[in-house]
Amino acid sequence: MGYFAEESYYLDRAEILGLPRLSRGRDFVENRNTVRGARFEPRRDNVKRGKTWDWLKNLFVGTREFNGLKTLMVLMANYDTSPQNNRVLTFTDPGTGLQEVRYVVTDLGATLGKVGGLGGRRSKNSLSDYRANRLVKRVHNGFTEFQYRTRPSGLGYLTFIFHPGYWRSQTAKEKAMRRIPTAHVRWIGERLSRLNETQLAEAFSAAGYSEGTARGFITTIRERIAELVRVEPMTRSPSRRRSG
Repeated sequence: MGYFAEESYYLDRAEILGLPRLSRGRDFVENRNTVRGARFEPRRDNVKRGKTWDWLKNLFVGTREFNGLKTLMVLMANYDTSPQNNRVLTFTDPGTGLQEVRYVVTDLGATLGKVGGLGGRRSKNSLSDYRANRLVKRVHNGFTEFQYRTRPSGLGYLTFIFHPGYWRSQTAKEKAMRRIPTAHVRWIGERLSRLNETQLAEAFSAAGYSEGTARGFITTIRERIAELVRVEPMTRSPSRRRSG
């Protein structure tokens, strides 16, 4: 779609000599130095990792392309759209020395499941949950409103009192993603509709998905893309004047 992504590689198994004790993912370690189902990100000398960027405050707010990126996040059911997962990367061309600054979403791990907030029901990498998601809530006054709630629920409501900063951060995520100009939604939907079966299949194959699971995700993604293409602004009925 023309958006930049960090370079990464998925490996079914990898041997890592001198592997330290992991704080997360210990269930995926065998024989002390073999890791199963791991994703690796190289750190290239010509790529400098800079500051984080915010969905509500950046150089591209209001543009069609940026709203297309936000729509992609909702389409993928990314419930962790925190600024901490966004990074400004500076690329230096090894041949010419020219530099290019790129605004990148660097963490897409909380996707392809159910969107939710702390204390509620949320998941990632779950085909059944992803299928059950509702995408478009309504179209009103030239904007498409998505079914995208990341504020805490249930016991998570206690964060409003004890962790107000966390509550505000989750509210900001909703504000950034839930309401997009319908014209921009249709624009990215039409671009996504050009993806062919081979492109989608190779994306899931590279991530180690089985053929059956990949087919389920691809079918659902196709349905969601078609939903984006179909959104149309609601027109108001002409008002009637009372005769005196």
